[in-house]
Amino acid sequence: WENQVGSITVADLGTGTTDIVVYQVDNPPGLNQGFYKIGKKLDVNGHVEVNADGPAWGLWTVLPGWFSSENAGGGVAVMQVGGKHKLIAMFVDDPIGQNAGLYRVLDLDTDPATDGSWTDLSFNSEVLAVHAALLHTGKVMFFAGSGNVKVRQESPDFGSVDKKIYTSVVWDPTVVPTNGDENFFHPIAIQGDNGKVFDFFCGGDSFLADGALLSAGGTLAYPGHVSGRPDAALFNPTTQKWARAGRMTHGRWYPTLVTLGDGRVLAASGLNEAGNLNETIEIYSPQADNWQTLHLPPQFPGLPLYAHLFLMVDGRVLFTGGQVEGPDVPLGPCLLDVAQG
Repeated sequence: WENQVGSITVADLGTGTTDIVVYQVDNPPGLNQGFYKIGKKLDVNGHVEVNADGPAWGLWTVLPGWFSSENAGGGVAVMQVGGKHKLIAMFVDDPIGQNAGLYRVLDLDTDPATDGSWTDLSFNSEVLAVHAALLHTGKVMFFAGSGNVKVRQESPDFGSVDKKIYTSVVWDPTVVPTNGDENFFHPIAIQGDNGKVFDFFCGGDSFLADGALLSAGGTLAYPGHVSGRPDAALFNPTTQKWARAGRMTHGRWYPTLVTLGDGRVLAASGLNEAGNLNETIEIYSPQADNWQTLHLPPQFPGLPLYAHLFLMVDGRVLFTGGQVEGPDVPLGPCLLDVAQG
């Protein structure tokens, strides 16, 4: 987005040579955030070590607990405390009338015995894994539809398995590939109400009692403001096929889906076909394969995009007040009694 701060420092982080730490602050609207990444074994020409996967750069790592208004500067340094490497990140925040300098100290050394460890696999997910779900078969479904790529969505080849423009893929972690992608299965894409391939991107998903995965909403169109799909689809983990499900009343882009105690599924929020906030709440019945609109008080303002919803033990649904980007909704934490409506 818009970088506010940049800094580097060099130190031996246990490799016996010089490593480099790069620090930056990114500034998307309303979400200032600090990051760092590490390059191993810096040579005299300023290049990091190159291994089989390319230059030995780590991933961008979020600085935890970040908060800010408008970052105005910052820096980074490395020191050792008790034989362990520490990263010191400093930044200047600039809220109106309250300029302040802040810093945070982070551990750079990790202990796999206590912290666990991550391993890069020799293959990728074959789709941009915006959505992922662990199936009852032990396999993992990755699905993204267009993956936020308008050109991909509008391509006549979108969803073509033959041309490897997948909308979803099933990964079997028990299979070790020997030549290609034997551990992946590519479900046939289905079409939505508009005759185009169903675009799962930025929809919501939840499981039914029989293990089927329900995906509702997603991207209808990109031009101008994005708009949401009213379609829904079901994935059968046994047959590994997608099928059309009952259609919602209006579209939902960035909805939240929650499976209720009686097996029905609640869908809330999202942008509708016109790109406006869908203020309704609908409940899907697997037996009837249809959606019913929940009766809400006339003054109910709707829920924010990807509202943080959780099923309580008494059957009510808790909205924590948490939300992501999107229309501002003047609603704090509350309980929804879905049995009453």
